[in-house]
Amino acid sequence: MKKHFVKFFSPGAVVPETTKKEIDTWDVNKAVEMSKNIVERYNSRPFGFRFSTRSREENELDSIEIERSCFYYLGGQVKKVEELNPETHAVAIGNMKRNNIERVVITQTPWEAMHVLEKEDVVLDVTF
Repeated sequence: MKKHFVKFFSPGAVVPETTKKEIDTWDVNKAVEMSKNIVERYNSRPFGFRFSTRSREENELDSIEIERSCFYYLGGQVKKVEELNPETHAVAIGNMKRNNIERVVITQTPWEAMHVLEKEDVVLDVTF
């Protein structure tokens, strides 16, 4: 048995809030539409999502993740370290330099949050 899922990530107090839903295929447009109906605590809305595929054999009790997509951000501003404001992002700039982080994405759903943008990640051109 094999099933596909999409996991949505929303800003949380310490770690992101997550909601996982089954999906027929890894359909980015369908996942974007699904994200519009997700509201977490404090009216937090998804800033992104990731697909996964899980599988199990008939005689197995639990499934295992056999495939995972890159991360898809639901909009946001991509910034390099030199594009950040030193007055408001001093800590982030220091962390980026120390950890060799090339780019971040800044999202607003509804609160501003900064995330490391990995090379394979995708920032979708969507607005809500």
